[in-house]
Amino acid sequence: MDRSRFARAAAALPLLACAACVSVVEPAPDEGLAATAAYEALAPDSPPSDGAFVGLELAESVAGSLDAMEFLRGLRVLTVVAGSPAEIAGLHAGDVVVKVNGIELARLDQWTALLRAARPDDSWRLDLERKGALATASLRVLQRAATGVLHDDRFIERRRLGCVARTVAHATSTVARIEEIDPHGALHAAGVGVGALVIALDGVDIDGAADLFTRISTREPGARVTLRVVRDGGAARDVPVTLPEAERHLTAITLWPLFGWSESPDETRGELVLVDLWLIWLFKRTHEGAACTTSILRFISWESGVGSLTDETVPSVGGGA
Repeated sequence: MDRSRFARAAAALPLLACAACVSVVEPAPDEGLAATAAYEALAPDSPPSDGAFVGLELAESVAGSLDAMEFLRGLRVLTVVAGSPAEIAGLHAGDVVVKVNGIELARLDQWTALLRAARPDDSWRLDLERKGALATASLRVLQRAATGVLHDDRFIERRRLGCVARTVAHATSTVARIEEIDPHGALHAAGVGVGALVIALDGVDIDGAADLFTRISTREPGARVTLRVVRDGGAARDVPVTLPEAERHLTAITLWPLFGWSESPDETRGELVLVDLWLIWLFKRTHEGAACTTSILRFISWESGVGSLTDETVPSVGGGA
C-alpha cells in the first residue's frame, strides 16, 4: 500500500471527527387547553333558543386518570331549582340523567345542545338512575329570560382536523357540526365543508364535538381515519381523512469542537457553546426560561433574567381633594 496515501487518510480522520454534524429532531410538544388537552373550549356565543328552561344543575361522571379519563354514562344531578319543571317531575339531587328522549348523555355539551334545540312546552322523557334502580320522569320545557349560564358546547381543534365544531342535537343523538375550517387542515383537504354533521369516527358513533376531538387526539399523526358525514339533510357518507404529520423541530447541531447548539422543543431550555474543549471553552451561554447564564473561558461568568415591576402604595402627604 502507498504509505503517502495511508498517511493522508490517517491525517484526515481528526478533521472528519471535527466536522461531524449531528442534528436531532423531535416531535413538537402537544398543545391545547392547560397544555395537555386535545382541544380548547370556546365561550358560548348565544343563549339557549327561546330561553329553554328545565331547572337542573348537572355534572359529568368521570373515572380514570387525567391522561386516560373515561366519561361514564349519565349526568349527575347536583341541584334542582325550586318550582322548576324538573322539581315538578320529581327529580332530586343525586339522580343520574341517563337519557333524554332516547339520547344517551355522558357530557355536558350534550345537555347544552338539547337546551338549544328545545322549544317552550316541548315534552321530555328522562331515563334516570336513582339509588341503583332505573326510573323515568316526564317534564315540559318552560320559557324564561335567556340569562342562564351554558356549559361549553363549541370547541376548536388545531393539530389533527383543524376546525371549530359545535355539539348539536340531531335525530336521536348529539353530533358535531363543523362551523369553521382551517384552509390548510385535514378536513379541508378531505372536502368536508362548513355545516357538515360528523356522526361517527371509524364506524363508532360520537356524542358531539368534544367526544370527536378527544377521540381524534388518540390517533397517530399521519393516520388515515374515516368520518361519517351528513350534509344538507342528505344521506350519510363515509369520508376518508388523512391526519397531518407531526411537526418536528431541530433541537441540536454539533460541529465539535468548534460549535454546539441545542434547544428543547418547547424552547424553554437551550445551550450555545463555541470552541468546546471539555474542560474549558471559549464561550458558553445556557438559558432556562427567562434565566440566562453566560461564561467566557469557564472562569468568567454572569447571570441575567427578567425583572418585574410591582405597584407600591405611597402614603399621601397633606389633605385629600
